[in-house]
Parts: sequence; structure tokens; C-alpha cells
Amino acid sequence: MVKSRLEGQLNSDYQRLRGLAAMLATEPGMGPARFSEIAAQVLEGKTAIRHIAAAPGLVVSLVHPIEGNEPVIGLDYNKNEAQRVAALRVRDSGEMVLAGPVNLVQGGIGFIYRLPIFSGAGEQRSFWGILSAVIETETLYAATDLNSGDRLDIALIGRDGTGAQGQQFFGAPGILSDHPVVVDIILPAGSWQLAARPQGGWQAGHENLWQLRLALLAAGILIVFPTYLAGRLSSARQAVIHKLRHREAELEAVSRRLAIAVKTSGVGIWESAIECNHVRWDSRMHDLYGVPECRGPLTGDDWDNRLHPDDRSRVLKALRTAETGKTHFASEFRIVLDDKTVKHIRAMANPFTDADGRDWMMGVNWDVSEDVRLREELIRANQTLSERNRELKQGKLALEHAHTELQKQQAELHRLSLVAKHASDSIVLTDAQRQILWVNDAFTRATGYEASEAVGQTPSALLDGPGTDAQIIQEMNQHKDLGSRYHNEVLNYTKSGDEVWFDTHIVPVMDQWI
Repeated sequence: MVKSRLEGQLNSDYQRLRGLAAMLATEPGMGPARFSEIAAQVLEGKTAIRHIAAAPGLVVSLVHPIEGNEPVIGLDYNKNEAQRVAALRVRDSGEMVLAGPVNLVQGGIGFIYRLPIFSGAGEQRSFWGILSAVIETETLYAATDLNSGDRLDIALIGRDGTGAQGQQFFGAPGILSDHPVVVDIILPAGSWQLAARPQGGWQAGHENLWQLRLALLAAGILIVFPTYLAGRLSSARQAVIHKLRHREAELEAVSRRLAIAVKTSGVGIWESAIECNHVRWDSRMHDLYGVPECRGPLTGDDWDNRLHPDDRSRVLKALRTAETGKTHFASEFRIVLDDKTVKHIRAMANPFTDADGRDWMMGVNWDVSEDVRLREELIRANQTLSERNRELKQGKLALEHAHTELQKQQAELHRLSLVAKHASDSIVLTDAQRQILWVNDAFTRATGYEASEAVGQTPSALLDGPGTDAQIIQEMNQHKDLGSRYHNEVLNYTKSGDEVWFDTHIVPVMDQWI
């Protein structure tokens, strides 16, 4: 009976914790208030659990009840010598561990359930932390009548769920050396051994010692055999439950992924019974068509009238053909909402037959208005680009023509420059400020000044001397400023100081001086 009570109590408390662990895995950001609310429900009824704590990142931050357990908050398993090894074993193994008895941070001695919690699924699955539940030793022993005596001396072996290889943690040390009757206590993780002998030991008996031993052996067999069968049945049941939960978790993960994919893609899902025109929409379909969910889906003429007049006959014909022939349906069309907003919708559907033999069409709709807008903009951009290309071609032809004309002008200018360079008359080119820009070879021969010496100087600064007529120079400058021609003879001086008379012709040209 002690064995059954221990196994029943410990396994019952473990199942309570599994439910809380599953909720933490789906709500990794759970706050203290939400945690306390759920933990209070877990502790309802007959349980040996004293308090529950959650340690995201191996640091305790969620505790229920808080009163009396304040020292636990902030406990870092990485730094606690007494509990670090067990906590890390839970994290690394990914399995539940029952530790204890251990000295509790908040005082007293107890057993600690530690369950690893992982959030996410697939490649996103990661370690969140540990869920712990404390069972006080005295509370457990009292709930299972372990201290009642019942004319037996009892010992428990297997500290931290290590079974026969573990240390004794309950009962007198001499029990194990007095040939006790031993049975295994199967825990949610690991096992204990329960050893029992008559009170005071086998030697305390009288002449009926062997009869008592035989009776105890028979009682043990009567207990062990049904317990063994119950254990086998329980193991098989647990295996089936584990498999069902695994499949349920997989289905839940697939459902979550599908829900996220549908939500992020903006796809609306619909079903329509072909014969009775019964229609079902999800919430996204209502959003697409601007219809409140309380009104239900559009059916019959209501849906037909929602189609754009220019698309209605084409779409209805394609849909009827797909329903009649039980074939794939795909179309793109416009709908007009109540506020006259126009949306571009892309639709696809496939036929299927349900378990009752009814024919259905199941399909999806999604808004492609932005795609259509981008496509139209792309078409307009291509048209604009084509026009620009034509303009560029015309510009290219004009540029080639201008280049040809420029080459002709350059050739002519080259010929003129050769004429000017090799002319027998001196030629001087100045800018608007009368500074020399260029002189020909005849100028150098006549004045003795090289081109490098003349460029940058004014003709007056370079050639005028004592005998130069200032009145003539003033007249020349006035004609230059007025942009008019001028002709006169001027007395100038060469580089060597010799006087020389120049028959001077000034020809002003707009933008250029030649």
C-alpha cells in the first residue's frame, strides 16, 4: 500500500506540472500574474506540492505562492552549489529530474521536480528554462502514511531517483543490513527502492519467526505481482499517451505554422458545397470583400454582384465550368466594395468530396491590387523608356551631324591657323582685357619677342616706347572697347630697342579676337 500511495502521489503531481510546462512553452513571455493564476489551479485538490517556480535562463523569476518563498526569487542555478548539477542535468538531458531530498533555500527539506522547457519548434526550438516544484518531505511522508509505522520498519533508497544504486534517505540505517523485503517504486523519472522489515527487526520475533517471514513473503508477492501487472499496463498506457501527445504536438505545430503562413500571406480561404451552394469563409475573406463576419459570407447573387461588371460573365463561366467538370479553377478579377473601392483578386480552387459524398470546391483568394498597380507602372515605364530611346536615337543622329560639322569647322580652323602662323604679316590675338593670347612667327621675326614672352602682356606694354604716339594708342583702345575696326600706322620698338613702324589693322570679333 505504501508503494502504491507513493507512486500515485508522485505521478499525480508530475502530471499537474506537465500541463503547466506545456503552457509555458507556448507562452514563453508569461508574466508573474498569469503564472500565479495558472499555478494556483495546478495546486488545487490533493497534492503534496508546496510551491512552484519557473527559472527562465536558469534564474528563478516566477514563483507561486510568493509568500514565504521570497528567498527563492533571483536564485541562479548556475551559482548554487547544492542544485547546479541537477539543474544542468535537466537542461542537457532534456528530461524531467526528481531531485532530493535537498535543503531548500527557503528552509526545510524537500524533493524537487525539475522539468526542462523548450519554446519554438523545428530549427527555432530553443531551451527556455526550468519549471520546478517543491514537495516537502514531511508532507509527502504524511500523505502516503510513510511515518505511520504500521508494524513495519521502512527505508527508502535512491536519492535523486537513482534507484538501488543511490543513497538511503529515509529510515534507520540498519534496515538494509537486516535482509529486508525490497520493492521498486517507479517514479516519473528514475526510481526508488522501498525496503521493509518487521518493527524491531527479524530478530525481535519469537518462535513464529519463520511463519511471520513466510506470511510477509506471501503478502509481498500478493502486492508485487498485481503491482507488476499494473506497472506493465501503466507503462503501455504511458507509451500510448506519449505517442498520442507527440502526434498532438506535431499536429499543433503544423496548425500553428499554417496559421502563421495564412496570416502573413494575407490569403483568404473559402469552401463551397456545389449542390446546395453552402459557403464558408475565414476571417481574411471577410476582410478582402469588406463584409463583417456577423453578416456571414456572400453567396449566390450577392457574390456575383460584387464582381466588376467587365469581369463578371468571364469569371462566372469559368467557375461554373470548374464545378461541373470537377476541375481546377484559377482566375484573376476585380471586385467592387460598398464604398466603390476596386480590388484586384487572384483566385484558385480545387474540387474534393467529403466523407458524406458531397462535392465541394475549396479555394483561396488574395489581394493582388498592388501587383497589378506595379505591373501597370512597369508597362508605363517601358513605354516611357521606349520614347526616351527614340529621343536618344534622334539626339545621337543630331550629335553625329553636329560632330561632322564640327570636324569640318576644325579642319577649316586648322587651315586658317596654318595661314595665320605662316603669314608674312605679324598677327596678334588678344582677349577683351587686351592681353596677348597668341602671336605668329612673323611677329617674332619683326619684334624679336618669342611667343612665350609675349603671351600675357598687352601690346602697348610690350611694343610702345618713347616715340610712340599716345594719341594713336588711345584711339586704338577706344575702337577696341567699342568693337569697331581701326587702321593706322604706329611707331613701336623691337626687343632690341630698334624703332619699327607697323601698319596696324585692328579687327574686333564678338566673343573672340582674331
